[in-house]
Amino acid sequence: MYGTSTDGVGVYGQSTNGNGGFFETSSASYLDGDVALGGSVGYLVAHDASDSELYLSARGDVTVRMDADNNGTSSFNIKNGLDFSVCWVEENGDLTCVGTKSAVVDTADFGRHKLYAVESPEVWHEDLERRR
Repeated sequence: MYGTSTDGVGVYGQSTNGNGGFFETSSASYLDGDVALGGSVGYLVAHDASDSELYLSARGDVTVRMDADNNGTSSFNIKNGLDFSVCWVEENGDLTCVGTKSAVVDTADFGRHKLYAVESPEVWHEDLERRR
């Protein structure tokens, strides 16, 4: 399938029951995809309504592969509506987020509660024991 346009959508698919489009390749290379986005910037956009959502779904792992040269200049970013990075993962694995970071646990008597980590400007690991 091939489509091109100078002022709109080049390929369009719609369905009232099932996939609006289906693409498949038999290549085993991670460089070949079912859908390839070319150019210096590739966009996947869900913008038909003000509350549009975009899902990535798989029956196995979902992998985000960044800049395969490991030169430390690329990151995976999560941005808010003002285009401000609020969370990012760098090529070396460093994770940085703005705001609080918590875990949610179910308790036997009090329902669900958030747990917060102790953070510092240096790398520290703590092992605290609760005594009664």
